[in-house]
Amino acid sequence: MTRKRLVLWLLAAVAAWSAPAVRAEPPPSNENGTSQQPAPWNLQAALQQAWRANPSLQAAQDRVHQAEWAFQASGSHPSANLALGSFQGRGSANANGNYLSEDRGDYYVSVTQPFLPLGALDTRRKSAYRDLTQARAAYAQARLELTQEVQDAFDAVLAAQANIGVSRRNLQLANHVLDITASRLRIGSGPRVDQLNATIQRNRIRQELVSAETDCAQAVTELSGLLNLKADSAAADTLQRESRTAATSPPNQSKLQPSEIPPLLVQGSLDVPDAPLVLATLLEFSDTHPRLEAARESLEQSHHDRVLSQQQTNPTPAASFAYDLLRPTYVFGLSLSVPLDWGAIRNEVKQKEAVERERQHLLDNQRRSLTTQVQSAFQAYQGALQNARTYHQDVLLPAEELTRITEFGYRQSAVPYLQYLNVEQQLSAIRREQVDRQLAVRKALHQLELVVGRQLAPVP
Repeated sequence: MTRKRLVLWLLAAVAAWSAPAVRAEPPPSNENGTSQQPAPWNLQAALQQAWRANPSLQAAQDRVHQAEWAFQASGSHPSANLALGSFQGRGSANANGNYLSEDRGDYYVSVTQPFLPLGALDTRRKSAYRDLTQARAAYAQARLELTQEVQDAFDAVLAAQANIGVSRRNLQLANHVLDITASRLRIGSGPRVDQLNATIQRNRIRQELVSAETDCAQAVTELSGLLNLKADSAAADTLQRESRTAATSPPNQSKLQPSEIPPLLVQGSLDVPDAPLVLATLLEFSDTHPRLEAARESLEQSHHDRVLSQQQTNPTPAASFAYDLLRPTYVFGLSLSVPLDWGAIRNEVKQKEAVERERQHLLDNQRRSLTTQVQSAFQAYQGALQNARTYHQDVLLPAEELTRITEFGYRQSAVPYLQYLNVEQQLSAIRREQVDRQLAVRKALHQLELVVGRQLAPVP
């Protein structure tokens, strides 16, 4: 008997070895050869896409390029003037060192090089550099604001997906309650009204699921706009198509089964970040905020502009050279001119002094405003963080335990149906509120990062 089993096992092994391998079919692809299933975005990929493709940030980058070229130009002297001239006339004469004789003209080449007032070239270059640093600070501020917007929009999609999950769990629970009431009705231990009420609750939660999917589609649309993705992209199209299908499904059908997972367009977590923050350290960080850097550079630029206006009264050199083409002679000249100010330069200097004082006040106000915003954002973050943690520990977990206990009591006919229904509805609302509190913590953290001027939590 053992020998027969061994022979059968060998024959089966040979047959399996000689059988042709079944090749796995690749996933369906579109006309471009790429997979039809959109790959989920994570936060880092979303930020990279926004930094690369957002038009507002690109405009700020172009302003930096403009300031860079202006800085390069500020170190150059005024352009020289090259001229080809001629003297024509009758009779012997001398004009500007060029000789005229009867029946013959004269031709010459001249070069004139103007200069700025003494010291103005270096001051103009310093002013242009301050303008460049302001443009860079403006770009850093634009990128900081875009980062906050993308993080808020990304977390809004995460929250919308979490609400879809909450609605799906609520639908599971409602179907479960409906099964219990139907079972009790069949055995005669429960009234018909309980089953009707459970059916109404199940249908209501189906509509909540449709609303949650619609909210998710809207959140994806807002995120796509920040990432400069086309509205007909595969990711947005898939989710919007799913939402439209849910909205048009018959009332007696559930589009999503409890075990079915819809296409997730973003990957991440709304978990409360564990990042201990100290207010004094945050205030130190804010001292290098792009807004403060821009205000400081603006003040320095106004100082250089005032000095440049004062230097307009300095002597201004000039050089010229002329070469006679018919007679091989040349002349070279140097000049030093001093302006006579009748009040225009003096009044311009007074104006620049007022601008410098104004920008000093703006810097002081910016520093005071930023300190207040950091303190306010820090308090808001601490409050939202404590609220979310307390709510999860003291509200959500006990509500889930209460629901399990009440369900057991209802199964044993020890708890009336209305009490079980109230507990079920309470848990549904608490789950949604927990998502809202997690989202509030994330938004408070992003706002704190915006006023501090840097990332405070690692980007997954």
